[in-house]
Amino acid sequence: MRRGLRDAAVLQLICEVPLISWQLCSLRVEDVLMKAGQVRIPLVNHAAYQRDGDDNRHESTFIPVKVSPDTLRKICEYLSQNGLEDKMDSPLFINFDRCPSHTRRNLVPKSILHLVKEYGKTIGIQQLNPRTIRVSAVIRTLEEANGKASIAHWRFPHVGLHTWFHYARNH
Repeated sequence: MRRGLRDAAVLQLICEVPLISWQLCSLRVEDVLMKAGQVRIPLVNHAAYQRDGDDNRHESTFIPVKVSPDTLRKICEYLSQNGLEDKMDSPLFINFDRCPSHTRRNLVPKSILHLVKEYGKTIGIQQLNPRTIRVSAVIRTLEEANGKASIAHWRFPHVGLHTWFHYARNH
């Protein structure tokens, strides 16, 4: 049950917001801004999110993006079920591995890959992976913006402008 809630929240978030796996894995509970209906997404490279110290997490390296009430509800349910809602410095998405040294630690990109592949096979999509979902989210956002990369970038500024132009041109 606990894993199901986590997986539902992960999948809903990555389907709605074009995220790279490391961005999803670097999220903390404090990055979910419930009252504002937003999630703070990191803007810098993966190396900055190795949890060596709090000085690596600066406000300027994050951008808040609006998420749907349904996605927030799924995240809230998952946090509540696992007693994480008040643990602001905790990883947002934790590992439920049977190995004690890994349990309750943050997921890693390889975990996201396995999670997505597993659910993809369940629904009959053999080659589903996080990048495929991200590209789909990018294309969906561009369609909502009538193919205008600048409008899509305004909606999800954590995605590089070059990415928006690339997909706007190709789709």
